[in-house]
Amino acid sequence: MKRAVLAILICVMVWASIVAAKDEKSLIADHCLGCHEMDKICSVPAEADEQWWQETVERMFSYKPDMMTERQAMDAVSILSDPQRKAKVCK
Repeated sequence: MKRAVLAILICVMVWASIVAAKDEKSLIADHCLGCHEMDKICSVPAEADEQWWQETVERMFSYKPDMMTERQAMDAVSILSDPQRKAKVCK
């Protein structure tokens, strides 16, 4: 019984991880690829920190204020400033 519960829990965690990665990639694709190729976003060096991405997203807002909501912008900054999450988006 415990093994079955553990197996189900592991499956749910893996599924949630896959869904989250797809959602993150969709967020970037839906709101950034209208102006940029994914290669441009993914070629930004890993040293680009949260502040760098925040300034970049704010600059993009100044060009196209309706490109995404404030919450989506915060999520994009969080995704792109985390090397592991960015790597999943850039696969």
